[in-house]
Amino acid sequence: MSNSPGLNEGATDQVQSWSDVKRWVHRDLVQRGAIKPGASLGLGVLLRHPINMFMFLLRAKEWTVNARVPAIIRLSVAVMFRRQSMRLGFSIPPNTFGPGLAIVHYGPIVVNGNARIGANCRTHVCVNIGGGGGLVDPKAAHGLAPVLGDNIYIGPGAKIFGTIRIADRCVIGANAVVNSSFEKPGCSIAGVPARVISDKGSEGMVLDSSMSPVTNDRQTGATA
Repeated sequence: MSNSPGLNEGATDQVQSWSDVKRWVHRDLVQRGAIKPGASLGLGVLLRHPINMFMFLLRAKEWTVNARVPAIIRLSVAVMFRRQSMRLGFSIPPNTFGPGLAIVHYGPIVVNGNARIGANCRTHVCVNIGGGGGLVDPKAAHGLAPVLGDNIYIGPGAKIFGTIRIADRCVIGANAVVNSSFEKPGCSIAGVPARVISDKGSEGMVLDSSMSPVTNDRQTGATA
């Protein structure tokens, strides 16, 4: 946690084991509305929708990056993850999002590998979470990307970039250009450049860590 109230450090936990893979994917798919909180995670669920399979491959990729696994598994996962990423238009490096990531639709999503986004993020198409721009030393680049807290909702087309921090429970409006920090939790920001437009946060738009059921019972897609 940071010294700023309501501002998490983004994704700090990591997938370290096969058990973690299953646990994180379950949280991701519950957040999407693809399964109910008490439902089991099986192959049929993953095959039901291409984003469900992507979430599994993303978490499996994180496992192979963070832990020692046999080379054949690491290579196989890398190939399948790359193929599914290209198929859906996602450029999401491992270890950028915490558990409970909901990608609502497939289409372009680009995330800088140094960005850190906390648990229970719900994001839409054409979102870009980028660094500060320019050519920098790779060691210095780690601190030049956004850090987003927990329970963040990101609307379609939002652009979030630079050395900025977004507090927990914030809503980022569609097509917003966010290039400065917003450290007050539970607010809505929108516009070009983005500014606070409301004190209403993401409550009711994302599921918190209690993983309460979503209102849409369909298990094939995602609720918007």
